[in-house]
Amino acid sequence: YNGKDKDAISVKDGEKCFFINQKGNKTRMPEDGAYTEIGALSQSRAVAEKGGKYGYLDKNFKEKTEFIYDGATPLYEGTGAVMQGDKWALIDRKGELVTDFVFDDVAGNSKGICSVNKMIAVKQGEDYFFVNEKGERLSEKTYEEIKAFETDDLCAVRMGGKWGYIDKEENLKIACSYEEAKAFTNGYGAVRVNGIWGYIDRNNYMAIQPVFDDAGFMTQNGTAPVCHGSTWTLLQLKIMD
Repeated sequence: YNGKDKDAISVKDGEKCFFINQKGNKTRMPEDGAYTEIGALSQSRAVAEKGGKYGYLDKNFKEKTEFIYDGATPLYEGTGAVMQGDKWALIDRKGELVTDFVFDDVAGNSKGICSVNKMIAVKQGEDYFFVNEKGERLSEKTYEEIKAFETDDLCAVRMGGKWGYIDKEENLKIACSYEEAKAFTNGYGAVRVNGIWGYIDRNNYMAIQPVFDDAGFMTQNGTAPVCHGSTWTLLQLKIMD
């Protein structure tokens, strides 16, 4: 994960799980081999699966919650989400539930993180809206769907069956006019027009024409994965002097 709370990544070698820190050093492994999956560390917590249920471990593989959840997201900005049955609740770094299981969905970004910019996109009934880390609504605005923020750039939302973009204050910055859209990163957002993908900038200018069957997120160095048919290649953005 990017950000000040990046700690380590998890690695699975056969049936053994362990962490590798930022220096490339292997940390200790869990002694009993009880965990079938362990996610990356974030804020010294990792989502793990044991016996078909999910919970959180610390960097020493000490269990910080009970393993009673049907799903869980990584912790970021002190907040994660856990699922029981088909309902979601917010959880904090201490492993304490912040809300009841009242949400029908909690949107996660490409890393599975639900809280970026202290904004969590949740669904109740037919509507999506944003709450803070306490589960309190941030505004009265509702959306048909939200794709969670990737960074502090624009976020993709669907209204009237079409996708557009809002900023962190929920101002509509790009009108909902696209078949599909992905969150902005590095100043560009991937959008789908007539079944094919291209990239727009913050002024809604089609900077890279729609010619791709799929398109990923733009990195800070101006590269993005794009797909033609079943083949993925790396696109390099040209920077004009």
